Amino acid sequence: MPYLSISELAGQPGFPKSYNGTKNFLDAKGYTTRSRVKGKGVEYLVGLETIKSFESKPTPTKNFYTIETLFEKLQGKPGIPQTVSGLRRKIKKEGWESRPRAAKGGGLEYLAPKDLFVEERKLYAVPDIDLTAPTPISAGVARRDYRLSIVQQCSEWCDNNGIEISRTEGGKYWTAIEQFVTAYNSQYPDKPAINTHTVARWWLMGIQKNEPMTLAGKYGQHLVGKNLIDKQPVVAAICLQMIGSRASHVLQQIKWLAIDEPKLEIKVPSYQTLVRWRTNWKLNNHAAWIEIVEGKSAWKNKIRPSIGNHEATHANEQWEMDGTTIDVMAADGKRYRLMTLIDVFSRKFTYVLVDSANGEAAYGQALFKAICEMGIPETITTDNGKEYKNSRGLVVSAWLGFILRFCHARSPWEKPFVERLNGTINTRLLETLPGAVGNNVETRKRLEQTKLKDDGRRLTKEEIIKHLDAFQADYHNRIHSELKMTPNQKWASTPTDKPIKRIDITKDAAALQLLLNTNLKERTVGKKGITFNNGNYFDLEGRWTDRIGTTVAVQAAPDGRLYVYSDMDKPELIFVAREKQSLRPDEMAQALDNAKKESRGTVKKAKQEIAKTKKVFTPRTYLDMAPDNVVPFESHEPIEPEILEESHSAIEQINAEKQLAESQAIERAKTLAAITEPNARKYGRLINTPEADLNEFDRKWLAHYVTTSEGQIQHGFAHDDEDLVVAR
Repeated sequence: MPYLSISELAGQPGFPKSYNGTKNFLDAKGYTTRSRVKGKGVEYLVGLETIKSFESKPTPTKNFYTIETLFEKLQGKPGIPQTVSGLRRKIKKEGWESRPRAAKGGGLEYLAPKDLFVEERKLYAVPDIDLTAPTPISAGVARRDYRLSIVQQCSEWCDNNGIEISRTEGGKYWTAIEQFVTAYNSQYPDKPAINTHTVARWWLMGIQKNEPMTLAGKYGQHLVGKNLIDKQPVVAAICLQMIGSRASHVLQQIKWLAIDEPKLEIKVPSYQTLVRWRTNWKLNNHAAWIEIVEGKSAWKNKIRPSIGNHEATHANEQWEMDGTTIDVMAADGKRYRLMTLIDVFSRKFTYVLVDSANGEAAYGQALFKAICEMGIPETITTDNGKEYKNSRGLVVSAWLGFILRFCHARSPWEKPFVERLNGTINTRLLETLPGAVGNNVETRKRLEQTKLKDDGRRLTKEEIIKHLDAFQADYHNRIHSELKMTPNQKWASTPTDKPIKRIDITKDAAALQLLLNTNLKERTVGKKGITFNNGNYFDLEGRWTDRIGTTVAVQAAPDGRLYVYSDMDKPELIFVAREKQSLRPDEMAQALDNAKKESRGTVKKAKQEIAKTKKVFTPRTYLDMAPDNVVPFESHEPIEPEILEESHSAIEQINAEKQLAESQAIERAKTLAAITEPNARKYGRLINTPEADLNEFDRKWLAHYVTTSEGQIQHGFAHDDEDLVVAR
């Protein structure tokens, strides 16, 4: 049964025209009431027959209402104020038509625009269909069915509500689909939301173009995680062992193994996948690729260092350094990063407070401040944070002569003094400040229980720094439990034979600050090192040899050293290089040996990895894959006799020509030997040859030779001394 307000009943058949008259009439009749769903007041329960009489009554051409009635009728409409006085101002401003009120009480009645009384047509609700996406949505039936169910439901919903979706090519169907998407997302907020543009694109392919199979997509699971080669250890072993072979040969080995070992369920990669895998391996193992594919000579020509001859360092005092995000929420809602640096000998420390997101800037500022205040250290111990290894402040360590030492991973006990200092700062100072939140749940609960009620006061960054300065001054002048004196007193007791080195504030401080902000430059590592400012640079350890042929980022220090980083965008320090001309002969010799060992070591490592694959896979040949009953040649069709006879004749002719050429070559060799043979030796050979074996040319030559003076002498020797003849 419907509930209607007084303004909705006033003037209807059987009810007074005025608002007050209708209210008195309803109260007198004893109609059941309830509070209005929207706005103030009550609603009255009326019968269905009364509602039908309302519908049969013709709609008046003009709707003049009092300001109170208009407010009730138009409440909730777009652009209608929330108060009666606001509606009155709107009517006056827009100049609505009015007339004197016909009922008792006087006043005016106003004519509202007709569009304000047009009720928005209520759309059918979207049925509760299952639009939950398959997990994962693989290319194929699951993806197609999921998308097709959405567009079919969209078409059905639009048809039920009389909303037209354009079915012409290039038609505007966005409005209809947008209404469906809005209705579904608002009706089922707990389900995955759908997008108008995406549903429209699916509708175009699946409904308008009638190509539902295109909704399956072309996305494969090979795009997730490792590629098809790395996912299969046996296939990866084949590729690595045959890294120097043609890609087609490697692919053939994989196919053979897949056929011969079906239990392995090997998925054969495509040729392009194999080529991409080999390309990535080549990039990561450049030196090994050169030697394996092009040979050791190519490695010598292209990769082996040829620097000639190379370097060393020096130091002062030990510090420890660490950074942490403070457990105090500042007034601006930030938790700042505290970078502390402590001198192990005296326990004096310095600090900086910066934004927590800029760790590298904090490191540079803390280092600059500590060096200016405390001098130049011998060693600084830090953890492996990228703000220390990637920072340009690493250049300062070589320029000023100190060493940066990095702790082992997850080993904070290797820098215990700065860790203890940070704990002391936290417990003695930070936990007592307004806005302290604690570094874990237990500490947070303890602070909430032991501190007074939080009044919401928070400190600014400048106020936190003032508290830290006061703590630092107190710490330096307080008796240290282990030193038995204050840090300032311990600092003053430094042995005179090891004076503290300091920078020249007037000159070096500006250079130090500039160095921390120097831009990097890009260079290519060659066989002779890195060419920079007409000089060749490299490090004594030989680490630059792994980068031959690659691009690096470099930064020059004031002392002439060159700092080499891995990348321009995310620089990571690789090594510190020295110019060749600045090295002594013994340093150059040491550098050459280290460079050769380092370069050969990378090749050796790659070869060892390849050798391990031989235990997993052995390359096969076509003979291994051929069945036993297969013969090399098998005749499937008989050869015509004429063709066979012609083939035999051709073969016989070729053999005859070959024999003739060989005999002619032998005769030519004999003739050439006879022409160049000395006469005396030839005479001795011929007289010992049987008469029957001599040819006509040899007989004529003997007859002529004995008539010469030389021939007579040889003839005499041959007949007078038989032993001499035999010896000859």
